[in-house]
Amino acid sequence: MAIKTYGSLVARGVVKQPDSEIVYGHTGLVEGTVTFKYDATMRSTMLSLRGTPHPDDSNVILHQFRDIKNRAGIRTAVFDCIGISKDPTDKIYSFGPSTSTAAITAHPDFISRIGGKKGNSKNGAIFDDDGQFIRFNEAHQDFAAELGGVESYITGTIIVRATYYTRTPPRISKAYSIVETLPGIPEISGVKNWLYMPPAPEPVSGLWRVSEEFLGSGPDGWSQIIYGS
Repeated sequence: MAIKTYGSLVARGVVKQPDSEIVYGHTGLVEGTVTFKYDATMRSTMLSLRGTPHPDDSNVILHQFRDIKNRAGIRTAVFDCIGISKDPTDKIYSFGPSTSTAAITAHPDFISRIGGKKGNSKNGAIFDDDGQFIRFNEAHQDFAAELGGVESYITGTIIVRATYYTRTPPRISKAYSIVETLPGIPEISGVKNWLYMPPAPEPVSGLWRVSEEFLGSGPDGWSQIIYGS
């Protein structure tokens, strides 16, 4: 049976209700709702409406619906809808702290107070004939419990997350490349540039919801030799 757009509900029928909504967001994301009354025996028809255009804007797709039981044999389906008015939508950025580990020899104070260097070792650090750090001496009387076996340390950084919608799957090949600046992100002390991590795309009714992460470097930046630009 064809979907009715007005009039009262009839047996084995589906009727679109007059109250529908579309919200055109500033980023280009479009969201909305549309409501149908339907006979309980027409559930398969309601399921088939997922992925079809919104009756008021063909760029907006019926995504999922809430099924509400009314009086006997009658139900209400409230569809959530999603679409985009530009492709891709503007990115929404957020950022916060992150941690990782680095070799203990990379610590900025390794030579001055942690391990020293060959001929002037500190805290029981052991070096080979070429001056390369080997390990901390677990038997060192003062620092065995604290530094014995230590090979790395926790270092803090900033990670920026971006989310946007598009009809085109993102290019995974761009991952692990250097980005010098991020639009709308203020300059952060100690971060010279950013490393673009692999994107995480999620299919949503003909669109891709893409989540990206950018890992902040230290003051010297990410290695151009390793990651390029």
